[in-house]
Amino acid sequence: MGYSNLKFDKDTVFLVTGGAGFIGSNLCEAILKLGYKVKCLDNLSTGKQENVDLFISNPNYTFIKGDITNLDTCMEACKGVDYVLNQAAWGSVPRSIEMPLYYEEVNIRGTLNMMEAARQNGVKKFVYASSSSVYGDHPVLPKVEGQEGNLLSPYALTKRVDEEYGKLYYKLYGLDTYGMRYFNVFGKRQDPNGAYAAVIPKFLKQLMADEAPTINGDGKQSRDFTYVENVVEANLKACLAPHEAGGQAFNIAYGGREYLIDIYHDMCNTLGKDIEPNFGPDRAGDIKHSNADITKAINYLEAAMFYDRLNDPQERDRCFMERVVGDYAIMLKDADSIRKSLIGSIPDKTYNWMDNSAVKNRLKVLAEKQYKLSGCERVQAIIDKMDATELRRYLNELIADNLTVGLEILKNE
Repeated sequence: MGYSNLKFDKDTVFLVTGGAGFIGSNLCEAILKLGYKVKCLDNLSTGKQENVDLFISNPNYTFIKGDITNLDTCMEACKGVDYVLNQAAWGSVPRSIEMPLYYEEVNIRGTLNMMEAARQNGVKKFVYASSSSVYGDHPVLPKVEGQEGNLLSPYALTKRVDEEYGKLYYKLYGLDTYGMRYFNVFGKRQDPNGAYAAVIPKFLKQLMADEAPTINGDGKQSRDFTYVENVVEANLKACLAPHEAGGQAFNIAYGGREYLIDIYHDMCNTLGKDIEPNFGPDRAGDIKHSNADITKAINYLEAAMFYDRLNDPQERDRCFMERVVGDYAIMLKDADSIRKSLIGSIPDKTYNWMDNSAVKNRLKVLAEKQYKLSGCERVQAIIDKMDATELRRYLNELIADNLTVGLEILKNE
């Protein structure tokens, strides 16, 4: 659905840590395009000055060169901030195996510093980067929140600990925290250089230079590649999510699965290259397959949007009728009256209305009532226009999938 229609208070201030990095700079760009103020906190250890220079002339953009491992820096950066989007961290599974102590310092202590600074400064929402690596060696696909296995790297451990702190800060201090479990993000401003570069930009750079990339393993590992704009959308919608959705982690992904060797061949075909890759050993700490179930993110983050967060009434009603009312919309046309009926009879919060059995049962009652008032006459009018052949064909199709109709006919056997 995108994020261009999202609305915040006009004086809203965002803080993006790691804002000079890949995901962080895309977040800064999106926030500025929406017309809001953003502070970028980055120590430029992995972030790039060029990603700061892109926005430095914008009066709504403020760059703070600083480190999240310094609590005083975090406290100062959080002053006057409404929403924190904490992207600052060190990535890469293999590098974390080489440098576990540093990952502990940056990814755990740094994130904890930011949570504490956000709490003490009264920040409304704290959205932070987690990772699909928290699923470890759990073999089941797709990956579902709550079904995690044994962790395979220090990097994965740091992200799991961040999520546990997120739960505690929500439960103990009332800070609305939302963990974004990213799955293989790719897109503009992603660094193709270095030993730990992500696979898509790295392959592209090497192929364009007529070099043969090295694929770790046999290339039959699969990944849920996720475009960075989807990650931006998830972060911003989390800022508008209800308090009841806080303290949790969400899969942020496309919800599909691609084999690495297929991605490589697709790149070759697109670029017109005929270069066979090299194959190296499997990387320590890597998972074999990755594919996300994104139902929870849709139900919590997207649901918050369509019901009471969209400022455009027509778009809000369209989403409500499509995602909640569903097929019953054939009988139920008035979105406002349906909402009022549900609010009066369903104890669950509106963000949890999708795929809710109590909501479905109530909608069925409303639809049956409307069917008796006018729907039956509409059906009879359609039947009256059918000739015998068309009516027989339709009945044959109907009884094939409808036990109720079939039983009624069998009563007359």
